[in-house]
Amino acid sequence: MNGLELKNFRKSLKMTQSEFANKIGVTSRTLQNWEGGINEIPSTAKLVIDRLIEENDCKDEKNLTTDFEVVKESVKVEMLKEKITILIQQNTDLRNQIEVLNKQLEEFKLLKDQANKIISITEKTYLLVEWLNKIRQVDDEINLAYELAKKSNALNKKNKL
Repeated sequence: MNGLELKNFRKSLKMTQSEFANKIGVTSRTLQNWEGGINEIPSTAKLVIDRLIEENDCKDEKNLTTDFEVVKESVKVEMLKEKITILIQQNTDLRNQIEVLNKQLEEFKLLKDQANKIISITEKTYLLVEWLNKIRQVDDEINLAYELAKKSNALNKKNKL
């Protein structure tokens, strides 16, 4: 529905802008802006107006007054139902996201445990390398001492001869 269609509908009801605006719960200025195409008619207002157009086919103005209130309330109920549906979907989406995050957290914990094991193995490997280097150093010192002892024995044998 555009502004011109809204204006024609209002005129078919033989209502002024002020009367029609009051019936649908907006200001006269808002209705003027809609009818003049200055502002777009919001979807909530379109729902109310569309329902009124449907309901208006066989009604006189007296019954229409009651219908305006009923229609406005039924549209509010429908809008609330839509909001509830959206909230339920958002809730479901959030629960799914929480489930995914919990799985990722479990995977992270496993990775952390594996990383800690790797760190522990790395630390132990580092200690083993240090010990191995010390053993090599001691082995080198023993070999040096052995060579010195061998040379010393050889010199002693030469001196005895």
